[in-house]
Amino acid sequence: MLIAVFLYLQVLDVLSTLLLLNFGVEHEFNYVARQFIVRLGPIAGLALVKLIAIPVVVAIYSFAKKERPKTATRIMIFVNSVYMIAVAWNLFLAVSLYKHCFVTNS
Repeated sequence: MLIAVFLYLQVLDVLSTLLLLNFGVEHEFNYVARQFIVRLGPIAGLALVKLIAIPVVVAIYSFAKKERPKTATRIMIFVNSVYMIAVAWNLFLAVSLYKHCFVTNS
């Protein structure tokens, strides 16, 4: 369940980040992700970051779950919480930009 939530949050993070990039916001706070986006473009850069990060997190969780299940659960809850905040922030920015660009200029 925690891994499924993590994967859904990754999809939402990519989609919300692409939405913001479409609005012209260069907001990526992660230095490595920002470098991939600049060098490879938004879609390829984000895809590469996720293709690296997702297996690493899943492997760490799988290993930790065998050795220390409660700790693994706490780690995934923390990681999922961080991504929930990131997605919520992206959506907040997107709604604010939409209102600023389209609603107030009507």
